[in-house]
Amino acid sequence: VSCVYYGLAGFFFGIASIMNLTVLAIVRFMVSFNLHSPRENISWKLVKILCVWTWLYALIWALLPILGWGRYGPEPFGLSCSLAWGQMKHESFSFVISLFSINFLVPCLVIVCCYFSIALKLYFAYKTSTNSNHLPNFVKLHRRLLIIAILISGGFIGCWAPYGLVSLWSILKDSSKIPPQVSLLPCMFAKSSTVYNPMIYYFFSQSFKQEVKKLRWICLGSNPCHAS
Repeated sequence: VSCVYYGLAGFFFGIASIMNLTVLAIVRFMVSFNLHSPRENISWKLVKILCVWTWLYALIWALLPILGWGRYGPEPFGLSCSLAWGQMKHESFSFVISLFSINFLVPCLVIVCCYFSIALKLYFAYKTSTNSNHLPNFVKLHRRLLIIAILISGGFIGCWAPYGLVSLWSILKDSSKIPPQVSLLPCMFAKSSTVYNPMIYYFFSQSFKQEVKKLRWICLGSNPCHAS
């Protein structure tokens, strides 16, 4: 039972993460239509609706294996619990193909297309500017946000792509033929996806860096921190 709950939680947050990145890419693309006044293209109400939809969508997919389409169990790598890839070769093969195409390939394609389009818009904004050292503030802001979004999305895809491919291989072929050393790497990459996001924000977001420096729990001892 604990393995099922562990697998459900991991699958739920994994789907929610990639769908959040997909929604973020779409929102950034919508905002790029009018770089001068981004609020004219999207409202906070729409953003909240998209966020709620993202988590409900992830919850529905996470409940499907419990309802009979798919199955939770030990991973083929034997390190933790997730979708029981090795046990879904026949009865839940359609679930695996649908999951891989709808929740990985399509979001990756949407993310790449959106950010490629935004990059083109910023490129032409730079090209039309007479002096690259005096670019409008909104262009610099969008450039910085674009870099952060691309790094986060690229890191997520790069970390989960090996895991998805090896898991798909365990469905199509025999997972026992995968060497233990090779099967360990995809899990390590996938689990590291929650580590690099704070690092990206710390190096590319001044406001995030300032908030981190204000945290008192990073100081040793019980005495309050004092700025030197």
